[in-house]
Amino acid sequence: MKKICFIFGSGATCGSGYKIKGSKEDGFFSNNSINNAPPTDQGFFPALNLDNEKYPALGILTEEFKTKSMEATMVLIEAGYFLQSGQSDQLDESFDKWLEKTIKKNRDEFHQAIIALNLKYKGSNKRASFNGNCEEKEQFQLTGDAQREMWHLIWMLYGKRIQLPNNGVDNFKQLFSKIKKKEYQFSVITFNYDLLAENNLEQYTYVGCDGVRSHAENLPVVAKLHGSLSWQEKCEKGKQPEVVFLGDVIPEIDYTGKAGLDYVQPAIVAPTFTKSEITDAGNNPIRKIIRAQWEYAKHLLDWADHWIFVGYSFPETDTHAEKLFREIKTKKNRRFFAIYKDKDKDNELEKRFKEIVGKSIEFNHDGFDNKALKALIDWLG
Repeated sequence: MKKICFIFGSGATCGSGYKIKGSKEDGFFSNNSINNAPPTDQGFFPALNLDNEKYPALGILTEEFKTKSMEATMVLIEAGYFLQSGQSDQLDESFDKWLEKTIKKNRDEFHQAIIALNLKYKGSNKRASFNGNCEEKEQFQLTGDAQREMWHLIWMLYGKRIQLPNNGVDNFKQLFSKIKKKEYQFSVITFNYDLLAENNLEQYTYVGCDGVRSHAENLPVVAKLHGSLSWQEKCEKGKQPEVVFLGDVIPEIDYTGKAGLDYVQPAIVAPTFTKSEITDAGNNPIRKIIRAQWEYAKHLLDWADHWIFVGYSFPETDTHAEKLFREIKTKKNRRFFAIYKDKDKDNELEKRFKEIVGKSIEFNHDGFDNKALKALIDWLG
């Protein structure tokens, strides 16, 4: 019996068949992004062409540093906070090298730029409507607002505005249907916040704080390494935050402190260099649940004799993911397959895959579509 671990990245969501839906008049996304596939992480901001009136903190950051990807923007938000709060020791040499390459600034230059942008942002008196009632220390107003805007944007894009068009082909459904017919055992590791994989599994179990939650054996396990839009982090005034699991329900976001709460937001984390959620041994609920995902992912990777990557590209900011796969790859007779969309066959990406998981990996460049799925099933045999 073949044992398969699927590893999904943003390219799987982009190629799934789902589209961005919503009113062209609401202003959250540009008219030309409506009815298009959700963007991958790498082309995130150019694809959406956001209205800076809706997301002013993100607007000022991406305009200043010319960041196009979700990961790069998240890294700058987190790093800006660390530098302003005197926690520069959280950032190592890999961050410095990335910073020089990405925005052509060293750490001190970036720090000064963040201070200047924060002053500019405060002076503009423009805050997103959902940020208006959030208290923030003055030096953190830009980075604090930008993180809340990013969470709101992710929630809006991958939670509220992603739908399968009428007569659309759901490639997650196609994939799991083909695997089920073969009666292979499989589980899922996903770096995505959305619920597209889970919603196309008839039954599955998820990883809770104390390991796998299941009342049935042999169900596929879904480990969500960056959290989920269906996990709600909420904090009552004067208390520690808690994480609530809501199945396939995507809750509303409320940063305004209504009903005795400091905030309600998705329990998700960013693919950044530090990822304190998995390195901090504390009992903060969001950190505890994310640590559990990463610990169980090691078990799933070790258990599987086939690793299948769909739309995942090992972003250089997520050094923890690279470490995870490097540590587990040594099992004899393990096979690797990667599906991604690139007409020019990205040799740099393939080189990175081979360095991390091994030279025996095979590639398909069709993207997440029926042609690629057929090639995958033929490869599995």
